[in-house]
Amino acid sequence: MKKVVALSRKEDLPALKEISEDESFNSYFDSERRMLTVYVPDSDLDKVIDTIRNRLDFRYKENI
Repeated sequence: MKKVVALSRKEDLPALKEISEDESFNSYFDSERRMLTVYVPDSDLDKVIDTIRNRLDFRYKENI
């Protein structure tokens, strides 16, 4: 299992919330801290990271 943490800007919060609802893994969404934490099996790690990359705008340094 791997822990994936994604931080975002306020404008990207809806995208993070969608990710936490879509994935069938254990995920925790904290809108106050603008953070998504997902616990993913090793076999699905690439899929989850690709999903996060596609939904967040990484041109801004706030999106990590």
